[in-house]
Amino acid sequence: MSEARSPEPSFDWPRPAPRDQGGIGTMRGRTIALAVAFCAGFGLLSLRAVQIGLFRPVDEAATAARAAVAPSSKRADIVDRNGQLMATSLVAHSLYADPKRIWDPVEAARALRNVFPEMDEASLIEKLSSRSRFVWIKRRLTPKQKQAVWELAQPGLEFIEESERIYPMGHLAGHVLGSMHPDGKGINGIERALNDRLTTGSGAEPVRLSLDMRVQYILERELGEAASAFRAQGGAAVMLDAKTGEVIASASWPFMDPNRPEANTPNQQNNRVTNSRFEMGSTFKVFTVAIGLEDNIITPESVFDA
Repeated sequence: MSEARSPEPSFDWPRPAPRDQGGIGTMRGRTIALAVAFCAGFGLLSLRAVQIGLFRPVDEAATAARAAVAPSSKRADIVDRNGQLMATSLVAHSLYADPKRIWDPVEAARALRNVFPEMDEASLIEKLSSRSRFVWIKRRLTPKQKQAVWELAQPGLEFIEESERIYPMGHLAGHVLGSMHPDGKGINGIERALNDRLTTGSGAEPVRLSLDMRVQYILERELGEAASAFRAQGGAAVMLDAKTGEVIASASWPFMDPNRPEANTPNQQNNRVTNSRFEMGSTFKVFTVAIGLEDNIITPESVFDA
């Protein structure tokens, strides 16, 4: 008799639903795309950093400023016969503007007039409204003026270094030395006559003149006192070395200060020693007497009824 067997247990548990293969692909694609985007972004930033570091963009205003300034090679000093310094060059800062970076030309012009009250506001506004990338505002500022402009914190105002000519003796021998154009060329006097020699290379040897500044001081003092006493419109005096013909001192009145060429009147700028013409007049008598003495026609004791 066979034994009845119980049915075997069934282990048919519910199976998980199959994964969506399309969803996995989409997520993976998004991850890859995001990674590529990050890499591309960092790559562009790296390239921009290299470009800025190695190939800086051209600043049109700064380029124009450098082009507007004369070559900055050091101009040779001028000294007298004893080595006394009469003219030298120092570094100064000039102010220019890039109008395209000026936010408000009217506000900037009014701010600048607080530093330079002598400037015309309308003219400043016109400059600061220009379409140019470079306009001069003021050449060769004093340290105090430079600091005042810096404190304005106005965008578009920049500084550039220039060479400034200084004459430590003031008006002494001013007509002999001459003066300088803002662009660095001699206008008159020694500065113009020897311009090429004074600008030949940097660190050039000083140009030594035959003048003696001690004698020059005395000559100008006496000339000034005499011109003032007689209310003269002008005067001139020259002192020569009778043996060599060298000019020891030369002065023209009224005196000229080469440090401020723009402030000198036409009368001051006129060097009467070299520019004025004089009738010989009685000076011919000197030559007449000299010839008479040389030919033994007259003697130092001769008397004439004039």
